Amino acid sequence: MKLEFKSAEDVKRWTDGRKLPDKSTLLARSAMRTLAGIGTEPDATIKRIFYSIMRGGITLATHSVQDSRTFEAQEQILKLALEDLKGSKMGDDAIDSMTWANQETHGAFSELIASIPPSTSIEVPEFFPEKLSEMSRDAAELQVARTSHDIFELTLWEFQPTKLYDNAITGLFNYCRLRPEREFWVKWYTGILEGKPLDWEMQQEIVCIPDQVWRNADWPRSEESYLSEHVKLIEAKHELLEKISDLQISLSSAYERRSGIGGNFPPETIDLNDKFQIDTEKTRLELDALDHKLREKPLNKSQVQQQIEKVTSQLKDVLIWLAKKNDLAVDTAIKWAIPAAGGGYIAVNPEKFEAVVRGATKLLELLP
Repeated sequence: MKLEFKSAEDVKRWTDGRKLPDKSTLLARSAMRTLAGIGTEPDATIKRIFYSIMRGGITLATHSVQDSRTFEAQEQILKLALEDLKGSKMGDDAIDSMTWANQETHGAFSELIASIPPSTSIEVPEFFPEKLSEMSRDAAELQVARTSHDIFELTLWEFQPTKLYDNAITGLFNYCRLRPEREFWVKWYTGILEGKPLDWEMQQEIVCIPDQVWRNADWPRSEESYLSEHVKLIEAKHELLEKISDLQISLSSAYERRSGIGGNFPPETIDLNDKFQIDTEKTRLELDALDHKLREKPLNKSQVQQQIEKVTSQLKDVLIWLAKKNDLAVDTAIKWAIPAAGGGYIAVNPEKFEAVVRGATKLLELLP
């Protein structure tokens, strides 16, 4: 039998019988749909509550995909994120679906949500005529043991949203693009809409930016640039971590092939010798050390810089060796490969080396 919510009471009955992660996911996804409503307001209105809304949204989303053991630690952050929304017209609109979807979740979170009165400033049937249908889809997916991560990889809307909703998203994105400090939120919400969420670990770090930094970003202080600096630093760090992982995979593949079956079939034009194997292994170890330094909290700029210098030096040694063997300049987009089992090739692209160096340079420029 197809799951279909026809009323708020149906939603309440369903959530009463589910575990906390399912409840939180259904609530968060519903809130993500409501969030765009701020785009219908004048810029002057959005300015007063923009970061409170964004903070509430990203906190709800990351809260729902956390391991259940971390929920209690998240509750205080969630409370701080949502309490500023209470009492504002659009704040009530943005959390309307939270109250509607789930009055009883867990501890301080449930008390906070239950204490927020349902919004009366927006006509839900007109703005979200498919709201219950979308919640039904999410609930049905959760019932077949899909995880919270899986649900967020579905597009936010299965059905075509109304023209009013499209206009709301356009209004929201236009407001974000008025200042470069807000560009991150276009990427973040686009990822939610398209079922391609940004890295959850990165989002979690953004949620944990100090409370006062978040509060000061909204009017009247409007210290957007300070919050933006925190966000850009976190973004740059995770971009670098991703580039390191990508290069590590390539280096590991090349090293393993050289040491194993692939090493029995070296290409005639390239003399793979022990120096390459030694340099490759050293590079992998230095990259591992940098990965470790980047995950320390707080980041130690001096230590990160020292490790980046070690990595850069080691990458340079490998690239110079490759360039000599191919008679090409280091800055040329050369491609080097060794045979793999079955006749395929594993390529180590200098672009991946360069991407790590560029990512490291960007991070150092942002570190205070």
